[in-house]
Amino acid sequence: MTCTLKGTKTQRLKRVFIGATQALILKFSLGAISEAQGKMNAPMVEPYQAIGKYLRFQDVLHADETRHFRNSRLCWLWVIATTQAVYFVVHLSRGKGAVNELIGGFGVCW
Repeated sequence: MTCTLKGTKTQRLKRVFIGATQALILKFSLGAISEAQGKMNAPMVEPYQAIGKYLRFQDVLHADETRHFRNSRLCWLWVIATTQAVYFVVHLSRGKGAVNELIGGFGVCW
């Protein structure tokens, strides 16, 4: 649950802490939540990469980007999606290079 809360709406750890304690009526330390999130990073790498690869080979692919601030720095949150899966990437660029990196050889005309 902490990974889901952290990943949605870019909530800060303190908000995750408050949400978890209110939703579950349990007491957590900030350190415990941070540790739980850290443990989920490694197991999620392979499924995350598999989703990206799967999407790049679909006949129809939707893509979009929106501003995203990370440590007060403007980045871009990119998404590619079908009705079956969604893949998010934070990138420093909004340009063609970011698009090529995100969708690879998908049949896009410029």
